[in-house]
Amino acid sequence: MSLKVYKASAGSGKTYRLALEYIALALQTPSPNNYSKILAVTFTNMATAEMKDRILIQLYNLADGGKDKNFMADISSMLNISPAEVKERAKKTLKAIIHDYDSFRVETIDSFFQSLLSNLAYELKLSRTFRVDLDTNEVISRAVDEMLLSVGGKNQLTPLILKYMQDHIDQSEGWNISRELKSFAKKNIFGDDYMRNEKCINDFLSDQKGFKEWYSELNKKYENYREKVLTPAHKLNDILKTNEAASLKAYSGMCKYVNELISGNFAAVPTARTITNCLKDSNELLKNDLKKDEFFVNLAQKVKLLLAAIDEGLSCDGASVFLNTYLLVQKNIVPLRLLSAIANEVTRINHENNTLLLPKTLELFSKLVEKDDSSFVFERSGTRFQHILIDEFQDTSHLQWDNFQRMFEECLSQGNECMLVGDVKQSIYRWRGGDWRILNNINSKSQSLKRNYRSKQVIVEFNNNFFERAICKLNALNGTDKLDSSDLVSHIYEDVKQESLDKSGEGYVRVNLMNKEASDEELLDDLYVQIVKLHTEYAVPYDKMSILVRSNADISTIIDYFSVNHPDIPFTSDEAFKLSSSSAVMLLINALKCLVNREDTVALEMCKRYVRYFSDNYAVTMPLVDITFFDTYRDEWQKKSLFELCLLLISTFKLTECEEHNAGQSAYLFSFCDYILDFLDNKSSDIKSFLQYWDDVLIKKSIAVNVKDSIYIMTIHKSKGLQRHTIFVPFCNWPLDKDFPDDVLWCSTNTLDKPFNELPLVPINTYQSKKVLASYFKSAYQNEHLMQRIDCFNALYVALTRAENNMLIWSKCRPRNNNTVNVLMKCLSDENVESSVNNSGKKEAMQVLEYGSLQKFIPKANKKDDNPLVMDDVCKIDTQMRTHPIKVGFMESNRAKDFLRELTDAAQEEESKEHTKSLSYVERGNLYHYILSQVKLATDLHQVVQKAMNEGMFPCMNEAQSIEKLLQRRLADPSVAPWFDGSCSIYTECSLLERSGGEVIVHKPDRVMKKDNKFIVVDYKFASYREEYVQQVRRYIRTLEKMSHSEVEGYLWFVYKGEVLKVTL
Repeated sequence: MSLKVYKASAGSGKTYRLALEYIALALQTPSPNNYSKILAVTFTNMATAEMKDRILIQLYNLADGGKDKNFMADISSMLNISPAEVKERAKKTLKAIIHDYDSFRVETIDSFFQSLLSNLAYELKLSRTFRVDLDTNEVISRAVDEMLLSVGGKNQLTPLILKYMQDHIDQSEGWNISRELKSFAKKNIFGDDYMRNEKCINDFLSDQKGFKEWYSELNKKYENYREKVLTPAHKLNDILKTNEAASLKAYSGMCKYVNELISGNFAAVPTARTITNCLKDSNELLKNDLKKDEFFVNLAQKVKLLLAAIDEGLSCDGASVFLNTYLLVQKNIVPLRLLSAIANEVTRINHENNTLLLPKTLELFSKLVEKDDSSFVFERSGTRFQHILIDEFQDTSHLQWDNFQRMFEECLSQGNECMLVGDVKQSIYRWRGGDWRILNNINSKSQSLKRNYRSKQVIVEFNNNFFERAICKLNALNGTDKLDSSDLVSHIYEDVKQESLDKSGEGYVRVNLMNKEASDEELLDDLYVQIVKLHTEYAVPYDKMSILVRSNADISTIIDYFSVNHPDIPFTSDEAFKLSSSSAVMLLINALKCLVNREDTVALEMCKRYVRYFSDNYAVTMPLVDITFFDTYRDEWQKKSLFELCLLLISTFKLTECEEHNAGQSAYLFSFCDYILDFLDNKSSDIKSFLQYWDDVLIKKSIAVNVKDSIYIMTIHKSKGLQRHTIFVPFCNWPLDKDFPDDVLWCSTNTLDKPFNELPLVPINTYQSKKVLASYFKSAYQNEHLMQRIDCFNALYVALTRAENNMLIWSKCRPRNNNTVNVLMKCLSDENVESSVNNSGKKEAMQVLEYGSLQKFIPKANKKDDNPLVMDDVCKIDTQMRTHPIKVGFMESNRAKDFLRELTDAAQEEESKEHTKSLSYVERGNLYHYILSQVKLATDLHQVVQKAMNEGMFPCMNEAQSIEKLLQRRLADPSVAPWFDGSCSIYTECSLLERSGGEVIVHKPDRVMKKDNKFIVVDYKFASYREEYVQQVRRYIRTLEKMSHSEVEGYLWFVYKGEVLKVTL
């Protein structure tokens, strides 16, 4: 026996092969219990159900004499036994499975490891009643909140967190770090990179003395390199500020270059060729009429020497690379240290709640197997599998494979058979830990399944031709961008060419290549035409069509377009059936918000809108909803349990009566109530907590629906395993690679020099690509972008291999972007690709390529299958929600009342203590900023402070009076008073838009004023002076000047110090 590896391309009969191998193992001996020694795992519940169904159906067919002659022949040949013996063994095995279904182990990888942990709870020091929690985000949010609340006193994290907050304030990013920390933790704390290296990272960071020495050495080296660059840069900047310097060539380019360096961008390069040429000859900086002027000759020579000094400072001993690397590492050092504290807090919360987060199951099991002999661990867990089969292996993560590999080795060492099935070309889940390189690097002979059973011949041949050429284009693009010189894509796609089982010459592919002038509306108009044509002329039912897109935003675009322009076309999608799309559910959510917060005017207006909607459309008399309505019932309703309260709201707003008029909300209300009960299983009946749970989790949930005869829209990631008669792929123009602002790349440092290599792994932000490419992390960044391109190319492969008969693609031309559409266009424009070109009459906007001819839908003969394991169509039953008054009341005992009263008194006493506290430095600065944003005239100050006081923004009257007095003095300052005396037109917190490099940059100065024809821009600051503040105001000035405002003045107002600094260009 050995390890079998099948590389199964799309539509190549993978599920058939899995069922065949499983049943062959189950029937290899006369024992009917062989199946209990086989483990088959996949990644989704849907795939698990499909695999179970296929195995049971084929077992029944074998036991019934083998109606599927090919399957019977394959099994008989593999086992080298007669069909009669196969029939007898299948009967016994099927009977054994039905009588002991729990031993039929076809399951998801997560459920398998959960079962292992349950059996090993004692060894792992878990309670026997522990529960696996799937909601990682909520636990992380709570952990961050509790960590921040613990700051103060002797807490070791206090100085670290305060420093992080101060850095944020100094960089004008605000003082609230909670949101950023939660986002960072959610993206990384349970990622493969961090979890596999968590111990060594924590060991390094927890050594306070060692870390301090390392950080000190790093800073010292950084300051040394930085000084060598910035000393000549500042001198050059002083020269460039003189009027004479403006006469030099490349003046603006030099100013930009120097300012970039001073602001800390050591990846900056001179944009003008004159600047680099002047390093050889200073006369390159001089215009012809100045070359004989001694003053300007000397000036150019000084500039040349300073530019040379900057260049030497950057190039000496790899200084620029070190500087950029330091800035990338330093940015995430504090979040990385806090990540360890957050992880500890998560562990504490789980211990308190007797829970274990799902991502931790793999890590715990891996640690246990490392510590003990693997065979002992598996035997102790009750796991006695002889054969293991893994489906969709290309989506396996390193942690998952680390654990399974030990099980494989154990099985193979005993002479048993294991199997892996996957396809590197369909690996599209790298964002959740899947790594196709595990399958690609398996050192075992693999067998490729090359025959396509899914698609018609024209579609198979189109994909063969297209991907063969697209691979060459992508390889060339990767080589040009220096991402890959080994033609990695060719290796991954070496088995892309398939043999079509269908030899009829049928099938249809239509590719609409649209240029950049074509609008999305034109694309969707054409999509509508093709849908109607297929449905009316070719009898394709709506439910035999699917639309595949790259993102949920594209789903919303399509649904919005059709709901407005063509509401007669039925669509369904997960997005369309979200809880948040239900008017009834949103009425309940906003009513709950009004109950807990009387000042939430937005929620109140939304309640009015939904009440008006139900009243107008379903002839139901609804209650008058206003602030008085909620004031009347607030105290009474807040005493009720959350579930009882929601039922009461459903009744109060007469939502059940609306259902009698076919409002279509019952399914949403049933699901909503179910989610409330799930919430109450583990949480307290607190409205605020539930609303937070709604914002974090439930708002994204969809209800389970089965809408017949409608076109299903889904993302490509959800289409794995899908096949439809007709597939539409609009918006086939997603980028092959892209950096986002919150992207984090974990980089190994083992190949770097000291001191970087002492920290084993570092997270860096990749959004500033130029800085990353000019650092030691260049190769890691390039490799990440290569992986992104392979991911996106794989997504294209998945999308183009779902169709059975017809496939229609729309690809919008963006010639300047290296994205899928460019690869597609170049391949389809190749003269070697046979196609018929049909000009649509809008040649300037689109070009249509057609292959084959449109295929009608031919329904299969409706034969009754006598296999009892084949489920007939489920009959739809309409249900409506009804509410009934709760007749059982709850009476508190006197002791319970006394206990609750004591709790209330204690809470009020604690609240009183809280109000005596003064505001922190950060909170006070934040309040100053808010108040000044509301003050247009100096006379507005008292009213604004009073309003803030009434809204509870001050802990006490003294704090409000203190802030008001300080601001009165500052507003009376002669330098400031003209800004607040009514002589200027005021624009507070306005946005200035600037286009740079094809992108729109938004600037938000604190105050913009116009007096006569002069504009004045002011930024409030509550921290000490920083050069970045000056650069910020200069950007505001330049943006206003570009808007044809010739006279612009800029100021920095340091409010605490009462200083005003005029900023000039």
